[in-house]
Amino acid sequence: MDYKELLKKYWFVGVVAIVLLVFVGVYAADAYKNRELTVAAKDVDGKSAVYSVDGEYVFADDFYNSLYNQSGLNAEFIAYQRAVFSKAYETTDDMNTIASNYASYMYQQYGKEYVDSQLAAMGYVNGSDDLINYYIDAQKRDLLVKDYCLANVDQTVTPYIEENDPRVIYHILVKVEDVTSSTDVDGNTVYAANPTQEETNKLNGALEALKTKSFQDVASEYSDDSSATYGGYIGLIDKNTTQYVQEFKDASMALKADEVSEPVLSQYGYHIIWNAGQSVDTLLNEPDFLSQLETINPTIAIKAITEKAEALGFEIVDENLKTFINAQLESGDAQ
Repeated sequence: MDYKELLKKYWFVGVVAIVLLVFVGVYAADAYKNRELTVAAKDVDGKSAVYSVDGEYVFADDFYNSLYNQSGLNAEFIAYQRAVFSKAYETTDDMNTIASNYASYMYQQYGKEYVDSQLAAMGYVNGSDDLINYYIDAQKRDLLVKDYCLANVDQTVTPYIEENDPRVIYHILVKVEDVTSSTDVDGNTVYAANPTQEETNKLNGALEALKTKSFQDVASEYSDDSSATYGGYIGLIDKNTTQYVQEFKDASMALKADEVSEPVLSQYGYHIIWNAGQSVDTLLNEPDFLSQLETINPTIAIKAITEKAEALGFEIVDENLKTFINAQLESGDAQ
């Protein structure tokens, strides 16, 4: 899959959005490796502590000066989230690899100097390490939300599926240069193709190859669309999707799970479309699906986090932070 598409989920609106999830690297660098982290807000030896790691307290004078004054209670909430993520899931080699790839992509796109300067401006002095930690936390957040949705399917996933009929789509495009259009008696656009022999052979070759090869392999070999690089992967489509031509969308929405269409003609040529699945498990593994759920139900993530925190035995003693989290749950404005 294209990193640009994947990064829509994890990068949000750019480097500045890191502050919504990543805690200060200078304090957290080794706090999440086989160590206990709890959120706290109390006096210890006459000093106000914000949280503790293995009984070692981080005090307000240090914490608030570096981040709290910029971000208010959201900064404490960041620490709370990261503590939950760390306790809930081990950091795997795959997570590290994915996070490193995302970070490398951002450096390639925007330049290391610029990305690091944005990080440093917010107190993240560890450069690429903080960027990698952000993407690791993003993956853990998705796992947590996914697990919550699986445990509460009827409340979280089923209403969206019933309302929007989502499915995961792949396709093969065989371009035809000579496509003409006309309007039928109902005012609909109708296309007619005049393919060359080469274009006809390519279409027939793809259809024949599908009899013995996987759809992804055939797409990689035959498709003229940029999605060929990713085995023809298009992604999540539902009844509200608007970015594709109508012929493509209509054919995609008409397919049953694991069904492959006959060639569908549009202004671009012939599309062969595969509905790769629309089960709960399939959808929850899609990069965009959780985002869609959170768009229509913004409290899913904060409910998942608070429920997991309670199960792990977290106790928040800061009344202001409690109030902040409860307000997030009630308003649906959780980050």
